[in-house]
Amino acid sequence: MKTSVQIPDEIYRQTKLLSDNFSFIVTQALKDFLKKSKTKKALAAFGSWEARDKDSVELVNDLRKDREASHADRSR
Repeated sequence: MKTSVQIPDEIYRQTKLLSDNFSFIVTQALKDFLKKSKTKKALAAFGSWEARDKDSVELVNDLRKDREASHADRSR
């Protein structure tokens, strides 16, 4: 897909020194940015479990008990 973006001249010049395929470089940079963003979001989620009194298995089993779906209880 074609789109227009504004890029500082110096960044454009430095990029063109590395490769004649500017679109490829921009695509790679965006892929890297998205990957880092997803990783950062996933890592931030890990800390949210540390403050809980119960481990994840206990939490799931409690939810199942609340819904009367204990047929998949793995604590046995």
